[in-house]
Amino acid sequence: MVKVGIIGENPTDITCIYELLAQKFTNGFVFFPLLQNINGSYLEHQKVEHLLRKEYEYQKPNIVIFVRDLDAPRTDTIQLQKRKEYFTNFNSVVDKKGVMLLNIQELEAILLSDVAVLNKYFDTTLEPVYNCEEILNPKEEIKRQIPDYSTGLNQELFKLYAYENIVNNCNFFKEFNTSFLAMIT
Repeated sequence: MVKVGIIGENPTDITCIYELLAQKFTNGFVFFPLLQNINGSYLEHQKVEHLLRKEYEYQKPNIVIFVRDLDAPRTDTIQLQKRKEYFTNFNSVVDKKGVMLLNIQELEAILLSDVAVLNKYFDTTLEPVYNCEEILNPKEEIKRQIPDYSTGLNQELFKLYAYENIVNNCNFFKEFNTSFLAMIT
C-alpha cells in the first residue's frame, strides 16, 4: 500500500488533485490531506514545519505531494526561487519523500489545458488553449468567458478531466507526473 499525503493551499486544491490522481492510481494507493487547516501563504511559516513533522510521523506517508501555485509566469525567477526554497525546506521535514506540483499561475490553468471538458459542461465553445501556462490569470479568464463558472465547481470539474489528457496538454502537470512516477517505482 502506497500512502500519499497531499498538502495544498486550500482544501479544494487538495481535493481537485486527488480527483485526478484517483483516476490513474487506484489499486494499492491511499490519498489523504495533510495540514488541512493551513491555507495559502501560511504554509510557508516556520511553525508549520513543526506541525508537518508531527503529522508526517503520525500518518507515515510514503510520498507527500506539495501543491502550490506560482502565482506568476514560469519566467518569474524570483517567485520560482521562493517556491523551490519552500519545497527544499519542507521536503527535508518529510525525509525527502516529497514531490512538488507547482501550478504555473494557478490551479485553474489545468482546467484550460482541455477546454473540451469546459465546453461540454457549460455548453460553450471556448477555443483550445495551446499552452495553459501562458494564460496570466486562468481563473479570471475562465470567469470572463464562462459567467456561470465559479471555483466552487472545481472539485466537480476535476472529476471530468482525463488524467492522461492533462499530462499531455499541461507542461507543469507533466513534470509533476514524471517526478511522481519516479517516486513510486
